[in-house]
Amino acid sequence: MKTMKRLLPLIALSALCACAPGQIQTRTDLDLEEMKRRLATLERSLQTLKEGQGVTQRMDALGRAQAELKADLDAVRVDLQSLSGQLEERSHKISEVRSQLEMTQDELGIKTAALEERLDRLEAAAQKAPQAPPVAPTAEPSPQPPAQAPPAAGPDAETLYKQALEKVQHSTAYPEAVALFQEFLARYPKHDLAVNAYYWIGEAYYGEKNFEKAIVQFQDVIQKFPQHGKAPAAMLKQALAFLSLNDAKSAKVILQKLVQTYPDSEAASRARERLKTLN
Repeated sequence: MKTMKRLLPLIALSALCACAPGQIQTRTDLDLEEMKRRLATLERSLQTLKEGQGVTQRMDALGRAQAELKADLDAVRVDLQSLSGQLEERSHKISEVRSQLEMTQDELGIKTAALEERLDRLEAAAQKAPQAPPVAPTAEPSPQPPAQAPPAAGPDAETLYKQALEKVQHSTAYPEAVALFQEFLARYPKHDLAVNAYYWIGEAYYGEKNFEKAIVQFQDVIQKFPQHGKAPAAMLKQALAFLSLNDAKSAKVILQKLVQTYPDSEAASRARERLKTLN
């Protein structure tokens, strides 16, 4: 009995010792789980913080991109305003040029009508002048050696022509030259030099600065002898007479017609040079 009493505390202690390791293990497991839970919570918080920082960085980048885009848009707006101003200025200039062109066209139309009217008067005056029969083209005779002069009907015709030509080319006795050429045409209307006589009468009027008469006389040569070598020369002097009358428009029209009608003539070459100065 005494032995049993002594064994009871030992049995209780053994039972207590047997239960302690299980409780310790359980508590340790609980603490470990708690630590894991806290660690997971901390990791999630850290991840959230990292993600928040990434969003902030992206927002900052977006803000910078938006600012740059706004700056670019402002620059484009300034360029568009400048371009709009330039377009308005050019449009205004174009309108002014169109107005000037319309005025020039109207003025040219008036000038052309006046020129046509004047040419009609010249042609009418030329038709009233004495008619001369067509003659074959001939070169201007040399006033010195008789052998180089073109064929003549007789010495009287040749002498009379040379006297008249001398007064035009080597003196200012233009009225006398006109009288001699008119006498030549009256006495020798079918002479080979008749066309030249008509032309030099115009030169005599031109030398007198009687440009209106010179224009009429040169028109007579152009109308009656269009195939003769003196026709382009007469047209050139006619244009110069118009220039002397300060009628550049009429002169330009005649020079252009000269170039078109007699393109290979020496007069046409001079007309092209004169047109350059008029243009």
